[in-house]
Amino acid sequence: KEEYSLEEQKFKFPKKHIITELENYNSADYISIPSKFVYNTFIKKDISKQKLFLNPYGADLSKFYPKKNKSQPKTGT
Repeated sequence: KEEYSLEEQKFKFPKKHIITELENYNSADYISIPSKFVYNTFIKKDISKQKLFLNPYGADLSKFYPKKNKSQPKTGT
């Protein structure tokens, strides 16, 4: 709700879905999360640190980069 209000948006998420998500988090052995922001949010909501597995989205750009173009073969004209 806080994030929606920051964007001046109305929060529209059925309460039964929230309850189901919280039950899933409580019964899970591990929860994969994408960022430190999400990690801190879960900690603030009393989800055990031992359950949280930080798995950031994206790629290490020092290992993945565009290929250098090789000369293209000439086609017949």
